Amino acid sequence: MNWAFETSEGARNWYSITSSSDGTKLAAVANVDYIYTSSEYGATWTEQTNAGPRAWTSITSSSDGINLAAVANGDYIYTSSDSGQTWTQQTSA
Repeated sequence: MNWAFETSEGARNWYSITSSSDGTKLAAVANVDYIYTSSEYGATWTEQTNAGPRAWTSITSSSDGINLAAVANGDYIYTSSDSGQTWTQQTSA
């Protein structure tokens, strides 16, 4: 399922969102776009360009929001151990 929401930069085709257990840290993926993160309950968002624009389909988070994993259609699994600031392509998956 995807949702289109308007942001200050324009509409996005959101596919998945995840949060830390307390809801402070959020991460979302948009199709043929970037990963976006927030550490303020979604009040502000940061475009994470390290993994590039991809056909993202899903993202998940550890309970503290530090470890993230995202998948892209026809691509690899990507992981982050710093709340989404940097991403590592998991080519062995």
